[in-house]
Amino acid sequence: MGRKMGGARLARIDMRFVVGIGLAVASIVGVVSYVNASTVATPVWIVLHPVASGQKLSRDDVRLMSLELGSSRANYLEGAADPTTFVLKRPLFPGELVPRSALEADPSDERVGTVLTISAVLPEGVSVGKTVEVWASSQPSLRSDSVVVPFVVTDQAEVVRITTGSGFASSSTSSVEIRMPRDSLSNLLQAQSEGLQFSLIVGSGRS
Repeated sequence: MGRKMGGARLARIDMRFVVGIGLAVASIVGVVSYVNASTVATPVWIVLHPVASGQKLSRDDVRLMSLELGSSRANYLEGAADPTTFVLKRPLFPGELVPRSALEADPSDERVGTVLTISAVLPEGVSVGKTVEVWASSQPSLRSDSVVVPFVVTDQAEVVRITTGSGFASSSTSSVEIRMPRDSLSNLLQAQSEGLQFSLIVGSGRS
């Protein structure tokens, strides 16, 4: 009888031990997965020489470096963007990552940058460096008498960066940074003021 009770007690202890080991392993796997997800190297621009405010960056002033920035990478100019198209709003110093907050579009540049929210799955072929057409159309919820016939805002927009929403509700929403001809900016601003939605189509221009 004593042996049976002792065996049952050992069985209970063994089960607790097994469950504890299982939880420990699951915890370790979770931590490793989190660390791997947050340590993906991102190419970003880093400053090599002092550059004064009001100056335009040159290729000699910066170089690319792959760093593990986690969620803060959105604060810095990534490798897909051309640093020579910006003017500095404040001085930058050697060893400093180029922050987006310190940049503004070069007023002498014939192309301007902007960010569009695309509330649909991006078409296949839309990727960084591609030339795309930007279309504007009415929101699906508008009444039929308020519908605007879809029109091309510009057919020469270059994709600079794509950020896809996370989570079930936002899985089909993306923020797309583009550069487009300055003379198309008025069309874009007008479409935005009317509350129109935007969509992208891979263009026939350079890619």
